[in-house]
Amino acid sequence: MSIPRTINALRFSSLFGVLCSVYLTLAVMFVFFCNKEVVPNPKQNWEDAELFTITFNGVVSSFPLIIFAYMYQVNIPMIYYELEKRNAL
Repeated sequence: MSIPRTINALRFSSLFGVLCSVYLTLAVMFVFFCNKEVVPNPKQNWEDAELFTITFNGVVSSFPLIIFAYMYQVNIPMIYYELEKRNAL
């Protein structure tokens, strides 16, 4: 975080990450709906899928990941303040 000196560099890095995520999502959806060798019947796969299986072990193993993901949101304004260029008045 200390290497880029302007917010523009962070903006382009974040944009690249988002574009990679969108590309991956579109690629997986394209293979799921268009490649009949991998997924012969998409409708049957949706019907057979167990989308929500809540178990104690699942909650205990995912809770730390969720807490870690949202833990540093508080630091974002401080990081922005440190990277902002200051004008000498």
